[in-house]
Amino acid sequence: MDNVRESVSNALDLYVSAVANELNQIIKVLTIVATFFLPLTFVTGFFGQNFGWLVRHVASPEAFALLGLGINAVIVIGLWTWFTRAGYIDIREFLGRRRTPRPPRAP
Repeated sequence: MDNVRESVSNALDLYVSAVANELNQIIKVLTIVATFFLPLTFVTGFFGQNFGWLVRHVASPEAFALLGLGINAVIVIGLWTWFTRAGYIDIREFLGRRRTPRPPRAP
């Protein structure tokens, strides 16, 4: 009876550990998404305000759009590069592919 109770306890611990690991992966993805949107929200809010300097120094709507979108693009590319090099982002994880090695090609 003790062996069965210990086996059930070990199986339950394994299940709880697997669920916690999956939850950690989900929280990691949500944190990365939030980190991407935080500076984008700040830049968009800044350009949405009516500052006199901004109105006087950006002469055309094209320049305004290029400046606003350009800064956002630089932020996204910078964060993507930083997170990829740090190992937080693996594109294969986002695409749902596993890291299984390919079989060798036949000569």
